[in-house]
Amino acid sequence: MRSLLTKGSLTLRDTFLTLLYATVQVGPKGNEVDLVDESSLKKAFDILQASQFEDPKNRAVPVNLIYLQCMTLAILESDQRGPESLRGKNGVPSKTQLLQMAVALGYSLVKQFNLEAPRQVDGDRDSVKNLIRRNWIILVVLDRFHALSTGGMKLVSNTMSKFHIVDKSILGDTLFYLTGKFM
Repeated sequence: MRSLLTKGSLTLRDTFLTLLYATVQVGPKGNEVDLVDESSLKKAFDILQASQFEDPKNRAVPVNLIYLQCMTLAILESDQRGPESLRGKNGVPSKTQLLQMAVALGYSLVKQFNLEAPRQVDGDRDSVKNLIRRNWIILVVLDRFHALSTGGMKLVSNTMSKFHIVDKSILGDTLFYLTGKFM
């Protein structure tokens, strides 16, 4: 991830770190602290929302991966805000909006690299294609959990959420079998 972050702008790196700190809420010594002020968090969300109006094809793939990671962190962070995250308050997007943005970008990357069908796995678990596929699977799981918790519709269709045995080498044994239970 560190090498990926170097390919993004300083603003995008700050956005990533803001969302990472807001999600984990743990200081360097393992103590729970509030590392992010509300204005920094709002700025990070504003940057993510602005990114959805840009064509992902006009950005470098590593930059799109950073945006996708930021959106995933934002979705996870929204769970910490409880039920208010479903409505989106104080200028912070709702969890549904965040998930829609992430699925749109993730789907764009999956289509760009033709990763919806089974394929040979790269030897490098952290190759661009494997990172995109891994992120897509994470989004599918988050989408399923969100649909279950809200009684809403899934954003990702069943045809786009199939796992293949080649995904086992990308996810690892445990995560592959766990995610397979939800699909």
